[in-house]
Amino acid sequence: MKILALTLLAVTACSVPIVSAEDSRLIIPGAAPHIGPDGRTTEAIGLETLGGVFTALLERGCSAPCSRTETFTTAADRQTQVTVTLYRGNAKAVSQAELVGAFRIDRCVSGRRGTPQVALTILMMNRDLVLSATELGSRTTCHITQESRG
Repeated sequence: MKILALTLLAVTACSVPIVSAEDSRLIIPGAAPHIGPDGRTTEAIGLETLGGVFTALLERGCSAPCSRTETFTTAADRQTQVTVTLYRGNAKAVSQAELVGAFRIDRCVSGRRGTPQVALTILMMNRDLVLSATELGSRTTCHITQESRG
């Protein structure tokens, strides 16, 4: 398992969700990776995991729209929020990737360490990225806010 503020549990495919203006989905305009002449991404979108490792969520070579859902859990008891830091690039370390931004997920995470399961979905549509998160046990929709932008 990979631990930062979250612990990776599983990866599942998902269908393309409808983008809404709710605070449960965060649209990041223009944050999608560069698109090559063949219509595919030239870079991956990923997050930072333990040790500064770049872990790809949307792999290089996908074409829009594409999405991926990963399930995480908390790393501490009674944790009420987590921060996910997204990067763009093809490096193995986040120090060599371009920062997209840091995003806080809250209003859905609580309980004993390892108990809450939060499904984080990242969707690439056109030049935008869309983030959404749901706590699977209660099916509670999480609130996502942008803490910083690259």
